Amino acid sequence: MRIRRAKGGALLKTIKFKPSLFYQYLLSYMVLLFLPLAAVGVLGYDHFADILRNQVLDSNRNHIAQIGDSMDTKLNEMANIATQISLNNSLVRYKAQDLNATFNTFKQLNYSGANQFFYDVLYYPRGSKYIFSADSSYRLEDYYDLNTYRNWPYEKFIADLNMGMDPEWRMAEPIVHPNHTVRSMLTYVVPIPFGSTAPYATVVFQIREDTIREMLRTAYTYRDGDAIILDEHGRVMATLAMTPLTNSADFPKVIEQSLDSGSQHIQLDGETYYLSHIRSKVNGWTYLTVIPERELLEPVRKVKNNAVLAMALIVFFGIVLIYLGMQLNYNPVRKLIGKVEDSKPAVLRQQFIDLVKGRFSSWAEFNDKVGELGLFIPDKSLCYFLLLQFEDPNRAVSNLFPEGMTVYGVEWIEENQWVGLAVEPPGTEWEETGWLEWHHWLLAQPGGGVTVGMGEKYRDIRDMPKSYIEASMSLQYQLIKGKDHVIFFRETGADNRSIDWYPKQLFEQIYLKVKQADACESEQIVRSLATQIRENSRSLFTTRYLCWETLNTVMKARMDVVRHLDQAQAQDYPDLFQVMKLTRMEELEQLLIRTVRGSCEEIGKCCENEDALLAGMKQYLERRYADNQFTVREIADQFSMSLAHLGKYFKEKTGCTLSEYIHRLRIDKAKQLLRSTDLQLLDIVQTVGYQDVSSFIRKFKAEMSITPGEYRKLFQSEASSA
Repeated sequence: MRIRRAKGGALLKTIKFKPSLFYQYLLSYMVLLFLPLAAVGVLGYDHFADILRNQVLDSNRNHIAQIGDSMDTKLNEMANIATQISLNNSLVRYKAQDLNATFNTFKQLNYSGANQFFYDVLYYPRGSKYIFSADSSYRLEDYYDLNTYRNWPYEKFIADLNMGMDPEWRMAEPIVHPNHTVRSMLTYVVPIPFGSTAPYATVVFQIREDTIREMLRTAYTYRDGDAIILDEHGRVMATLAMTPLTNSADFPKVIEQSLDSGSQHIQLDGETYYLSHIRSKVNGWTYLTVIPERELLEPVRKVKNNAVLAMALIVFFGIVLIYLGMQLNYNPVRKLIGKVEDSKPAVLRQQFIDLVKGRFSSWAEFNDKVGELGLFIPDKSLCYFLLLQFEDPNRAVSNLFPEGMTVYGVEWIEENQWVGLAVEPPGTEWEETGWLEWHHWLLAQPGGGVTVGMGEKYRDIRDMPKSYIEASMSLQYQLIKGKDHVIFFRETGADNRSIDWYPKQLFEQIYLKVKQADACESEQIVRSLATQIRENSRSLFTTRYLCWETLNTVMKARMDVVRHLDQAQAQDYPDLFQVMKLTRMEELEQLLIRTVRGSCEEIGKCCENEDALLAGMKQYLERRYADNQFTVREIADQFSMSLAHLGKYFKEKTGCTLSEYIHRLRIDKAKQLLRSTDLQLLDIVQTVGYQDVSSFIRKFKAEMSITPGEYRKLFQSEASSA
C-alpha cells in the first residue's frame, strides 16, 4: 500500500510583490523579442494577402465562366428541341380527333426522359383543349389544377400559351403538385415554329430550380454567399443559397451599381462581399457570384495562422530565455512560495472536516475542491476512514504505507491522531488480513506503537460521515481490546447488522415523509425512533450511531429534493461533530426534531417554486413555439438555467424533451389550421414555426400516420357527410 499526501496545489491566498527591477528586466526582454516580430508580421501579411486574394478572384472568374458555358449549352438545346418539334409533320397536322396520334408522336420524342435537365416538356397546339407531355395528355384546365402555379393565374396561363409571339422565361416560382408537394420551377414558353410570326403551337419547358442549383454548386465551392443567374432584364432566374442574398431589399440597387461601375466590392446587410460576373453573348444573361470577404480570405488567414505558429515558436523559446533570467534574479520569490506550500496540509485537513460533516453531495464535487492538492477519487470507488493514534507524539507520518493501496491523509484535530481516507478503485479490494500484515510491519518500524480504528466501506460520499464515526468508535474500543491493534468496526458490537431491533422501516418512513415535506408525521416518527433508541440501546456507540443514521437519513431526503432543483439554501444543518458532542438523549432528540422541521419547510418552499417554474415554462413555450428562430437556449436564458439542467428538469417533470414538446404544440396547431382553414400548406408550415414543407410533411405523417393533405380531406369529407 502507499500513502499520498497533499503535494502541490492552490495557494491559500495570492502573494503580491512589486520589485521594480523585475518589471525593468521583463519590459526590456519583451521589447527585444516582439518588436522585430511585429514588423515582419505586418509587412509579410499584407504582401501575401494581396497575392492570394488575386489568385482566388482569378479562380472564381473561371468558375463563373463554367456556369455560363453550361447554361448557354442548355439554352441552345432548348432552341434545338423547339426546332425539331416544329419540323415534325405529325405534330403540325394536329386535329382534335387525332388526340391519340398526337400523344403517341410526342411520346416518342420524350425529351424530359432523355435529358435530365428538364423536369417536363409539354406540347400545346394553339386553340386546343389538350396539352401533351411525354407520358400523358391532359385537358388544359385539368393540367393546371394538378400543377398549380402560385404566381401564374389561369387566365394569364391560357393567354400566354395561345397568344405569345416571343419566347418567354418565367422566374423560379413554386408549383403545387397533386400530392401537396411544392417544387420551385423555372418555365420557358416557346412559340412553334421557333421565330415564326404565325405560331400554331407552344412548347413549355419546366426546369427544377434545384437542378440549376446543383449545376451552380459544382462551380461555387464556398460555404456562404451565393451564385446567381440574372436574365437580360436583370430578373433573378435562380440562386444557389436556400436563403438567397436576393431577398435583401438593397440587392437590386447594389448589384446594378456594381455592374455599371465594375466594382468588385459590395455591402449587403452590413457585410462585405466580393462580386465576380460575366455576361453571356448568346442570350444576354448575367452569371455572378457573391462571396463573403471573410470566406474569400480564408486562404489568407491560413497563411497568417502558419505565420503565427512560427512566431509562437519564436515566442516560446524567447519566453524560456526570459524564464531563465527571471529564475536567476528572483530566487527569493521561490522561497516565499515554498512557505505558502507548507500550509497545504491545513487546506486538506479542512476539506476532510467538510467531508466528515457531510457538506459534499458527490465525489465529483469533492474532487473539484481537492484536485489541486493531489487527490482524486475514481468514480464508483469504495472509500472509508481510518484513524491512527501514535504512542510517540513526535513520530513522522511519512512512508506509513507500502505499495498496494491509495490512502490520502493528514494529521487530525485530536492530539497524536492521523486521519486517512482509503480508496479502493473498482476492481480492487484490500482484505482485512492485508491490514493486519501492514500493522505488523508498522509496529516493527522505529517510533513506538500505533492503534488503528477502521470504518466500514461505502461508495456514496454521503455515507462518509458514517464511516468516520465507525472509525472513531473503533479507535475508542481500544479501552476494551487494548492498544497497538487494528480494530475493525464489526469488533465493537455496534454494527447495525448485529442489532435485532435495527429500525430500518422507521428510517425508510422518515426518508419518505421528509421528501413529502410532512413535518408532523416526520416529527412523530423521530420521537418514536428516539424512544426505541432509549429502550433498546445498551452502548454509547450504538446510540450515537443510530442518532447519526437518523440525521443522515433526513439530510439525504433533503438533498435528493432541494439539490436536485438546484435551489439549495445555505442553512446551517447539524453535522457529525455536533452529534458527537451531545451527552444526553433529550438533546439529541431535540436536535433531530429541529432538523426535520427545517428540512420539511425548505422542501415545501422548493416544491411550490417548482410548480410555478414548470407552469411558467409551458406558458413561455405557448407564446414562442411558432417562431422558427426560437431555440432552447432562449428558454434557458429566460429562466436562468443551464441547458443540461433545463433538459433534465423538463424531461423528468413532463416525460418528454423540450424539442418533443415544441413539436407537439406545432403539430396540434397545424391540425387545427388544416381542419378549420383553406390556407395553403406552405402558409400553415410557416405559421406553426417550420421552415421546410417536406420536413413538416414527414414529421406530420410520423405523428398522425397520414399526410397533411389526407388529414384535411378526411375532415372535409366528414363535414360534407354531416
